[in-house]
Amino acid sequence: MLKNYNPFHPEPKPKKTLGFKAFVSIAVVFLAFLIILFTPFIFHGLKASSYAVASLGEARGLLDSIQANRWSEAALKSNSISINLEKLNYEISRLGPLSRLPKLKNDFIAARQFIGVAQSLMSGYSQTLSIFEEVEKSGVLIDPATLLENKEALGLIGENKDKLALAQKNLDQANARFREINTSEFSGFFSKYLIKAHDQLGQILDSTNIAIPAIGLLTDFLGYENEKHYLLVFENNMELRPTGGFIGSYGIITVKDGKIKDIFTDDVYNLDKLSEGKMTEPAPRPMALYNNQKYWYMRDANWFPSWPDSAQKIVEFFHKERANANLPDQKIDGVIAITPDFIANLLEVLGPIEIHGIKFSSNNFAMDLEKFVEGGFEEKNIPYEERKAIIGFLSQTIIERAEKVKSTDFTKLWLAFKKNIDQKNILVYIFDDKLQKYFSDRNWAGEIRQTEGDYLMVIDSNLASLKTDSVMARSIKRSLSLNQSGDLIARLEITYKHNGQFVRNLITRYRTYAKVYVPEGSWFESGSIKSGNEETKINMSKDLEYGAEYNKSYAAYFLIIEPGMSKTVILNYKLPSALKKQSEAGIYSLLVQKQPGTIGHKLVIDLNLSREISAYQSASWPDYYNKKSIGWQSDLSVDRGYKLKF
Repeated sequence: MLKNYNPFHPEPKPKKTLGFKAFVSIAVVFLAFLIILFTPFIFHGLKASSYAVASLGEARGLLDSIQANRWSEAALKSNSISINLEKLNYEISRLGPLSRLPKLKNDFIAARQFIGVAQSLMSGYSQTLSIFEEVEKSGVLIDPATLLENKEALGLIGENKDKLALAQKNLDQANARFREINTSEFSGFFSKYLIKAHDQLGQILDSTNIAIPAIGLLTDFLGYENEKHYLLVFENNMELRPTGGFIGSYGIITVKDGKIKDIFTDDVYNLDKLSEGKMTEPAPRPMALYNNQKYWYMRDANWFPSWPDSAQKIVEFFHKERANANLPDQKIDGVIAITPDFIANLLEVLGPIEIHGIKFSSNNFAMDLEKFVEGGFEEKNIPYEERKAIIGFLSQTIIERAEKVKSTDFTKLWLAFKKNIDQKNILVYIFDDKLQKYFSDRNWAGEIRQTEGDYLMVIDSNLASLKTDSVMARSIKRSLSLNQSGDLIARLEITYKHNGQFVRNLITRYRTYAKVYVPEGSWFESGSIKSGNEETKINMSKDLEYGAEYNKSYAAYFLIIEPGMSKTVILNYKLPSALKKQSEAGIYSLLVQKQPGTIGHKLVIDLNLSREISAYQSASWPDYYNKKSIGWQSDLSVDRGYKLKF
């Protein structure tokens, strides 16, 4: 949202002593003002209330119709709600001066914003329900509980591409309007109700954001036309790699007619070891240098920071290693990566799972699983090669529970998927171009995003430090200012804090090979490393590696942090002239991308371009604003974007 700032502070006027006649005159004028103020409120306020009550009643009826699978009735009710919302919005706009009172102004603004979101959302529902209505009239029954198993219904829904596209457009508009709502402005009489309504509206949007647009693509994804085989890779983010974490296990999921027909999981080393002496492609230079690894295997194939590139490399090595092991070739239709955080979030909804006497829950899943595969399996007399079979048992149990989830918990399950897609704990690469474009358009494909503005992404790779990422805390501070020549000078501070102690086979010193991606054409000028009270200058020609890829420039470094210690890498660099020209033309934008698998680094943004800011755009309220400077303190749990107008 663009926030405009035009502060106005009138000079105080001299006080005057009021006579009796003046007082009476003011009282009469005040009473007249009250009449003018409240007359429209009585008329339009009552009408607005009636439309609000009617909308609420229709919404309850809509829910009843949907739960009873009466789609024609539901379509009528959704249209009726849209009409009532339009009338409600009109009557609120006619409340006149009342809506500008200090204690009510922000509440009225928020109310109208909520109505705008609801209108766009309802338009999306109306388009979808009209499709259901047409399918219903053709004699095909639609039951959401069994929709994934109904090939005919899914096929008919998928044929309505124009209506689905319009539903998506309305949903995108609803999300855009929702992002414009600023909860920090909820300061009136009804603020607590507005905050509650905002939270509920956000949950509805999150639930809907996947459901509506995906319907038309489900038949192909779920194997109705042909059986589908997806390569599943389990990325352990306790040992970070560019797209999430070390690939400790993999699996094959076979999907047919909307159901998981088969799931197979295995330790990646069981496949890699059969290619020893046969894989001749050299490991990437940093892996060879800091991990003492000569050749490249599937377990390390996710080396590229853009998931589609890593996914393709994983599939390439998967086929090569199966051939090396004299195993039959396996058809693959796509690659899906997940981290333990995703499994933990599912367990919040589905409940704990007990296997081999271990109770895996959302609170301890990743660490308990790690302890089991690193040594706990011996206590259960399980062979080393079979220690990761527990992942298959967990996966099968989760799938069985998900298929039987109660309707009351379905939304929670859906939101868990949405949250993990947004936070890049799930990455998807599908060989079908149409499906892949769908995921890419929604930023679910883990790609390095392209932008014409400023850009930042920090990629850490844990090399030979076991599962030490589980005890590492990171923070990123990005400042921007002008030098004497008017160039844009960025200062980046990346702090690593080791909060652990040595634990055999689990925690050691932290060793990271990190790449810092910035706009193409940026020039790294100076840098240093702070440790405690000491600060050491970086030799810019020897201590850093430079390169360009994905239309970005990057600088890379290798860093070691001992347990209990912290270090801060500081890099100063000049942004390219194209961004300087954009700023001089009145616009500056910044995109900060999250590395998949990270839990959400602390993120501080500090912008001071020595020009008065007329407006800004961001997903959150700034922590400070001083006319010519602005800043945010948040986290990097998702990609973050900022835009300034001068």
